[in-house]
Amino acid sequence: MRNIFIIILTALIITGCKNSKEIKQSQNNIGQNKKEETEKEFFDMKYVYKGIRADKSKFDEELKEEREHLEETKINLDFLNRKFANDDERKKYSIEFISNAYHEPIRHNGIPHLYENEYYYIVQAIEYLYVERNLALKKAREELLKLNKKDADVYLALFLSHFATDSLYRFEEIKKYLTEWKKSGGTNIVMMVLTKSYDDEDSYNERYSNNMKLINYIIEAPDSLRAEKLIYDAYKYGFLDIISKDYGYLDVHNENNYSLSEVFYSGSAYSSSIDTIENSAMYGNNNLSNNIYNADIMNKFIRTYIHNFNRKDIHYDGKESYYKNFYLMYYSYDSENELYFLEFKKNTFVYSSDYTYGIDEVLYFNPNFMGNNQYAIFEIQTNYNFRLGNIYKLPEAYKNYISENDLKDYFKNSNNNLQDYFKYSKSENFDDLIIAKYEYIDYIEDTINFTRFIGGITEEELNFFLCDINNDGKEELMVYYNHIHTGGRGGEVKFTLLLKDNLEIDLDSEIGRVINSNNDFQGHLGVQQRIYTENGKNKMFLFHKSRGNAMDIFFDNNEMKSVDYFQYMTYSRKPKLLWKGSILNGVPEGALKTDASFDMSKAENASDKAIVSDRTLRMADKLISDAYFAAKETLDKEGQEELLKKRRAEIKAIQEAKGDIKAIETEMLNILGIQ
Repeated sequence: MRNIFIIILTALIITGCKNSKEIKQSQNNIGQNKKEETEKEFFDMKYVYKGIRADKSKFDEELKEEREHLEETKINLDFLNRKFANDDERKKYSIEFISNAYHEPIRHNGIPHLYENEYYYIVQAIEYLYVERNLALKKAREELLKLNKKDADVYLALFLSHFATDSLYRFEEIKKYLTEWKKSGGTNIVMMVLTKSYDDEDSYNERYSNNMKLINYIIEAPDSLRAEKLIYDAYKYGFLDIISKDYGYLDVHNENNYSLSEVFYSGSAYSSSIDTIENSAMYGNNNLSNNIYNADIMNKFIRTYIHNFNRKDIHYDGKESYYKNFYLMYYSYDSENELYFLEFKKNTFVYSSDYTYGIDEVLYFNPNFMGNNQYAIFEIQTNYNFRLGNIYKLPEAYKNYISENDLKDYFKNSNNNLQDYFKYSKSENFDDLIIAKYEYIDYIEDTINFTRFIGGITEEELNFFLCDINNDGKEELMVYYNHIHTGGRGGEVKFTLLLKDNLEIDLDSEIGRVINSNNDFQGHLGVQQRIYTENGKNKMFLFHKSRGNAMDIFFDNNEMKSVDYFQYMTYSRKPKLLWKGSILNGVPEGALKTDASFDMSKAENASDKAIVSDRTLRMADKLISDAYFAAKETLDKEGQEELLKKRRAEIKAIQEAKGDIKAIETEMLNILGIQ
């Protein structure tokens, strides 16, 4: 099957560039002092077709083939070309397109790996189709905003046109539209709910309810809402999965640059990491990377604008490769953690979740914050739903441990079945045998269907002991086994079993059947057993840590008094912000962007548009512009005029490249003095 990765839910408003400087719309603008910059609106790169650095004809061929495979792409193109005769058509077809566009994304086999050259043009075509979907949703939104009369359906569609693209990225706009939707008496969210198939009515009703919770939450949310509080509330109220992604066309590094991105799981431990198409190219060490970015420009960009890192921590692979250190994101977690993307307030966060505690931490990636990616955590408070509280704070029952040399006395009356497990051991005289633990564990596995975790064991313990678990004044024979298992998912495996006097597993007595036959608590990863004392009586506590459930067993004078099965541990969480830098509008301030130096929304000629379309050309443009203004400040009037003349010649050479990315890049490398 072709490795194709298309995500349908993508679109945002296209506006302008923040804190940028026009290099030129006319050459006279070059002389304008940089201090005269004005605040510009955010220019979102997800609406810009990426420039093609390699063979354009091969790209066109691949794009045509992708269109033939994906019917949805034809719908996007048809809508982009549609004309409207009046407001009725404008409303009807725009709402229809948005509601059809908002559905489960097509995903085949994840991101195509860039280690093989054949996938390069597929990737380029996929990203092109992402942008096309974004532009179609943007057009639908703009058409609805033209309407003189807007009802609840229009406001809901405006909300969905953003939400279908990038969740809560445009949170302020989304909140505004939903507030108007509510004022208009809107209650029908069918177009939002009917975006996937449901197995039954209950799952449909649950989804409907969770969507309504999300909508009401957005309407009522304070302006100061931060990512960690949003994640906490969404987890608590059941709509976190609605606003989360594990793949998409995302700005993972928060630098205003989008690429195919996903969470992937690898290795026998199923560890999770983040990858992007551009990261794959970096990691691959092949010529294909030149079709994605220019490493020399990226290195210079990082050296120029990032200073808060310890250069001793930078690794090299031949020539300077700062870009790999700042952009590769193989951020691994413990085996049971999962990663998700959250787009919120024009930033992309990553949060982790584990099966035991749920939400764990929030991360924020940007090259300017290398080594300081942890944004917030969710502090865990453990609640013990046991009459005695924490079982580990109770006194442990007395145990009389048996040495291996003394174990032979317990074999004298053993039946042939047990002895058969030891017939291949080195000792030919059974009476002189010191127990062989591997053979004994084989016996346990065959007797109680315990699945032994083989391989990867780093520490193993097998102990026999006497304990009055029956509270009848006589000590019973028991065995405890523990090993730390590093293979597969890894973890600690334990069991504690009641035995007969000849070391056979007791499955005949009532207490033996209760303890030994409970497969939920014996011999699994993450289970604990504890024999404790309460009011002079010995009791046994079995606990499944990952599930939180437990069993409390009490026998008195060979009579079963109680066997209680209950949820032992529950957890409450509290979000805690860890970010030490400044927070502006609820998100980290100071993230390094890859915008060009000029107002990208006003790019008109072919070369300006090519610069906007390519990340490393935008980086180079900013480097050149900042170097120009820095040099200008050091010169007298005559020197400034000479510098301006030189700059105009450079711009002319770039313009004469007529949008050819490689030609523009060559000119920029010469200007920057990069060989």
